[in-house]
Amino acid sequence: MLKRINDHIIGFEARLFSIILAVFILALWSGVQQWMGKFLFVIHLALFLLWQPFFQKDVPVKYTQALVFLGLLLCMVVTLNYWSLSGWAVFLIGVLGGRVAPSESSEKCYLGFFGILLSILLLVLMPKAVGVDVFQSEQETSLFFGCLLLPLIYSGWIKRESAEVTPDLFQSINAVLFIFFISMGVLVVHAYFPFTYLEALITWLLISSISILLIFWWLFPGGGSHLKILSIYPLKPS
Repeated sequence: MLKRINDHIIGFEARLFSIILAVFILALWSGVQQWMGKFLFVIHLALFLLWQPFFQKDVPVKYTQALVFLGLLLCMVVTLNYWSLSGWAVFLIGVLGGRVAPSESSEKCYLGFFGILLSILLLVLMPKAVGVDVFQSEQETSLFFGCLLLPLIYSGWIKRESAEVTPDLFQSINAVLFIFFISMGVLVVHAYFPFTYLEALITWLLISSISILLIFWWLFPGGGSHLKILSIYPLKPS
């Protein structure tokens, strides 16, 4: 059964992950402390297990492996809080960062997923973890989550890929380190300087952007094509 499901997933990974991400957004929108939010989060974890980014798609996953992995994920639901959700979002970003897209359309799609998860982490999960609400009203929160859901529709127009999306551990680690650098920097600025969370976020993003540009201009004075090293999702060579 799992083998047949895997056969249908190959080539449509971007579509499946858009559904995974949409359910995650709906869970946060509903409130992870509410029963509906917890229920949606369990569905999100089940879909993630179906996606199985750590196993070869042409090799059927054993039911024992699936149950153990699902059990570990369900333990997260029992201890669900915004710190654990922040860690889960960083984990998802790392998984995305290691996906080597087989085409330009998939590359754009995964970059979009990366941006959506980063927005959720920096504007929803981390602020709530430190007791801050970035959005002051229910209307602002609904507008934010609604805007995150709209771009996911794009993945529905992606044609089936002829090649499987392959993982790259080195790029996953780079993505996690990048997000850790941004996240911890924001928290440090917010904790030790008289800034609100949004002011700390904007300040640290400006400092980080300028620092990264200066470092790359120093390392690659020629610029131009050398900056292609910044690409998180290089296309798979044909």
